[in-house]
Amino acid sequence: MNVHSQGRGFLNQRSVDQRFPYTSVFSDSGKHRLCLFPPRSVAVNKARLKRLGITHILNAAHGTGVYTGPEFYTGLEIQYLGVEVDDFPEVDISQHFRKAAEFIDEALLTYRGKVLVSSEMGISRSAVLVVAYLMIFHDMAILEALMTVRQKRAVYPNDGFLKQLRELNEKGPSKP
Repeated sequence: MNVHSQGRGFLNQRSVDQRFPYTSVFSDSGKHRLCLFPPRSVAVNKARLKRLGITHILNAAHGTGVYTGPEFYTGLEIQYLGVEVDDFPEVDISQHFRKAAEFIDEALLTYRGKVLVSSEMGISRSAVLVVAYLMIFHDMAILEALMTVRQKRAVYPNDGFLKQLRELNEKGPSKP
C-alpha cells in the first residue's frame, strides 16, 4: 500500500433502498466514499445524490448514454468529470486512466469527498476506470484490483478494455 492509501478502507456493500442499490468500493471509517451504481439510476437523480452526500461524479458514459454534465448538477456543489468513450473493444479507454484516477484520488482526499462512478450499465467502462484507479493509486496488480471490485459487484469489462488494463499492469502505474 502506498502513501496515498493511508486512511482508506476496503470493500463494503450497502443498499440505499431496494430501488437504488449501490456498491461502495472504498470506505473510510464506515463512510462509503467511492460508489459504483447500476445503470444511470442515481447519476440523474438529484435528490438522491444530495441525500447520499455525493461531492464528485465521474461519468464514464458522458455523451454516449448518460446525458449529464457540470451544468446538470448546478446548485448541488458536485464536481464533475465526463469521459466520452464508447463501450467497444477497439476503443482506447487507457487515455483516460490517469485523469480519471487523479479525479477519484483528489476527491477522496477532500474532506467529506464522496465519488459516484457511473456509466450506462455500470459493468464495463466505470469498472475499468475504478480498476485503473486502484492500480495507479493503491499499487494493486490487475488481478488484485479486478478481484477487489468483483468481490462486491459483478463487472464485465470488454476484452479490449481488459487488454488495456494488462498493458497498464505491465508498464506500471507510474507510467500511464
